[in-house]
Parts: sequence; C-alpha cells; structure tokens
Amino acid sequence: MGFNGCYQCVHQSDERDVATATNYGNGSCRRGDRLVMNTLFKPYGASVIGPTHLKKNKPNQDAFGYENLNNGIQIIAVSDGHGGELHCHSERGSKIAVDVALSLCKAYFMNWDASTPIESIEFDLDENLAMAIHEAWLQRIQLEAEFEDKTQFGCTLLVAIRTENRLFFLQLGDGKIATIYEDGVVYFPIPKDDYASTHLTNSLAQDRAWLFMKSFSMALEESIHMVVLATDGVENAYPYDYYDDANFYLNLAKLDDIEQKLPEMLLNVACFSKDDCTVVLWKNVKNVMLDEMTLKADPNELVVWTGENPLPYKTLGALSETTLNKKIEMAILMVEAFKRNAWLVPRHLTLKRMVYDTEDHLVDWIGSSETVKLTDARLNEWIVQWIGDSVDGLTCENAKDRLMNLQIKLRYDYGEQFFYYSDGTEDHKLTLETSIGRFETFHNSSLHLHQMMVLFGDHNPLVGSVTQHEKHPKIWGIINKTQHTWQAFGSAQNEIPPGKTLTLKHGVTFFAFGLPIRIIMK
Repeated sequence: MGFNGCYQCVHQSDERDVATATNYGNGSCRRGDRLVMNTLFKPYGASVIGPTHLKKNKPNQDAFGYENLNNGIQIIAVSDGHGGELHCHSERGSKIAVDVALSLCKAYFMNWDASTPIESIEFDLDENLAMAIHEAWLQRIQLEAEFEDKTQFGCTLLVAIRTENRLFFLQLGDGKIATIYEDGVVYFPIPKDDYASTHLTNSLAQDRAWLFMKSFSMALEESIHMVVLATDGVENAYPYDYYDDANFYLNLAKLDDIEQKLPEMLLNVACFSKDDCTVVLWKNVKNVMLDEMTLKADPNELVVWTGENPLPYKTLGALSETTLNKKIEMAILMVEAFKRNAWLVPRHLTLKRMVYDTEDHLVDWIGSSETVKLTDARLNEWIVQWIGDSVDGLTCENAKDRLMNLQIKLRYDYGEQFFYYSDGTEDHKLTLETSIGRFETFHNSSLHLHQMMVLFGDHNPLVGSVTQHEKHPKIWGIINKTQHTWQAFGSAQNEIPPGKTLTLKHGVTFFAFGLPIRIIMK
C-alpha cells in the first residue's frame, strides 16, 4: 500500500564519515561535523507528505535534522507544523524550530565537560535552553517576510541529545519519543501530553511555551538498539490500539536497510493517518541485530514501558487557563514556603519543578537536595516567569507584602475581558450596591449581612462570595451562601437557590433576606 508522495531521507554513510543528506521534498537537513571518535549510533530520518496535504496541494509541514559534534555528542530534532488556515506558514515554523534547536543545543554541548553534574545539565535543559529555544524561534519567525502573527508559524518540537553515557530529551506538544531495546521492549520516556487532544496540542506559538517543554534524561544503556523521534502522523495511524503503535517501532528496529525502507514504511503509515509522517532516529550499529526478533502477535505479550508525567507538568498543564489573580495567589504560597525553609532552595530548582497544587508538595521540593540561599534576583526571575510581570523593589523579605499589594490593584475589565493592574482611579470597577453603600468586587470578595443593613449584635452571617466559572474563568459570579433562595431581576436567572451562582452583570438586582443588592460596573 502506498501513494506517490514526496519524501526526504538522511543517513550517515560511514561510522567516521560526515552525515550526508538527500532531499526529495520539504524538510530540514543539516550536515554534521566529522567525528573524532567512533560512535555507536548512526542517524537516519525520513519525512513523507500526507495524502490530505497532497490533495490540497499543500507542502509538507514537518521538518527534521541532526548534528554530530566533534566531541562525539549527537543531536536529533523533529518538528510538526500545525495544520489549518490559522497556521498558514507552519512549514516555515517547523523548519525554523529544528534549526534553532540544533544550533542552540550544539552551542551548549560543544564545550560539554563529562564531569558536569547531571543535575546541572537537566537544570539548563529544563529552563535556560528551553527558554533560549523559544526566544530564538520567536525572533527568527519575525524576520520572515510573511510574518503577521506567531500563530501562523505554530509547531511542535522534539529534541534528543546523546552524550557518551546519557540521553537527554526535550518535548513540546504531541509526537512521540521512543527507545527500543534489543530484547524487544519499547519504552516511551515522556508520556502523552496531558494538554493534547485530537485537535489541540502545546505549541511554540503559545505564550511562554518554554514552560510547557518537558525534559527528561536517562542512562544510555548498551542494550538500547534505537532512539526514535516521530511526529503524530505516525501515532495517529493507530488511533484505536496503543500496542499497534509499539509494533511500528519494533518493525522499525528490525529494518536492515533503513535508508531505503524507512520512507516506504512511512508512506504506508501516512495512508492511514492522512497526515505528514516524519521519523528521525539513531540506530546502534554495534548492537545485536534484531532481524531474527519475531513480532509478537498477541498484544498482551508485547512489553511496553511508559514514563509518568511528573506532578509539576500536570500542574503547569493548566497554566494557559490559570487567571492572573490565581497566579499571584500561587506566588504568595511559593514565597511563604521559601520563608519557612529559611530561604534555602535546591541548587537546581526550576519553576517547572515546583508543584503548586498543594503546599506539602512545594515544601517537599524546597526541603530536598543540595540547597543554596535564595537571592532576591532569583526570586524576581521566578515571579516574572510565573505571573508575567515584574514587581518593583521586590526582595525576599518584602515579597509577600508586595504581591498582596499587587493583588489589591488587580482589576477585571468586563468590556475587554482581561485582568489588568490599576492605581484605583478612572477604571471600571464592579461593585455591589446596597442600602449601606457600594462595595468593590475583588476575586475573593465576600458579602456579609452588615454590608446590607445596620446590625445590633454579633450575628453577621455570610450572604455570598465571589467566584470564577471553572471552565470559563472570565465569567465571575456570586454564590448564594444562605439557606434561602435569592430573587433576581434583569438577569436570565430569576431564582438562585442556596449553593448556586448568580452571574455578575451590570444592572442586575437580586434580593437576599428581602434586601436588594444591585450589581454596578462603573
């Protein structure tokens, strides 16, 4: 089964020779440097255009490439440009992504020292290199003549780096990284992206994309036969059976002539996924050949091993839906935990390794590993990374007070539907008006009986509390905290039973305990 598609293939013709490339269509290929030492691994790659793109006369939106450094370190990368009219230049975005990833990883590992602690390299990959790749990609796409918006160039990115005894991975968005062992075990070190769905994935085009780049490292064992990076065009060809996907990698490991047969294999896969399909890999040429390895017919006997998403990634996966006021609350929680630990933090702690979902998890991270004194400069870096804004004069000692002041200045513009900071003058304030007065509404406001009538005693029950819609955080409401049903006028909601929420909208009046409360935006 196949079709007349374009493909490209790169291969390394000799263990000590330079990597050569042959182009049969779109893609990104790079020539490697002559190696000064024999390497166990040879790089190969191929990319085919999906039938859907052929039918619409669209280019291959995938790109891949590799680098062989003089010190023996190898790098491979693959990127998948997003489809659709919204991402009309994603084929350029993917090529640029591969190019900047290879260039920056090469620059970092060119002077690599084998004595460098693994934790230090993991730290740089997780934060510094991930940030640099995203920033360089943004700068490069803005130089394109067609550039209007970064979304046009949206794409994913997968990177693998091989040192003498270790593998390092970076992944943003869908696609798969797989290692195949000589005994037939298939290992996916980075599991499926929690954020990904059939039509949604993390992208270099999203704000602060580096935060969503997953990093992973593992020992380079002699039993590893192949390391593979693949775009989701391969995975989507097996939508119903997870083990069929694993069988693809086993079949790939058994190929005796990858240069010739890999494009043919991808052509067959593309017939099912209808998408561009790209694979770039390393093959352990000194390892045992898998020609005699029989493909297990029974999927229950197939050995597949997958990694698990660390908690930080699960928490950060919802970052794009986290509102600014919640980020400030999380930053305050972070500062409080630092202070309780005498401002001592792990030497290689990054923002992505912090777990904000529970205070206990955060304390566990902070109280572990080799620690150093947290500096004002480092804390400011984390605050800017997290909330997207700097705080003037922030130090470790005054951080909590400064962040709380920032929270007080936070406003929500219902006309433009976004949060912004204000000095309290000439802005749109959402207020609740009662017979006692007007009370400005904040993200954590509460309405008590004393704000509705003059009290002559200590009984002051909670009437309502402001909340945000779980799925649509731009929508605010007030929860009925009483045991009585509210009556509302000027709203589609006529009755608000106990525990239910009334949407905050200008001009609406509701009655609690028979007393009127009017919602006003001015």
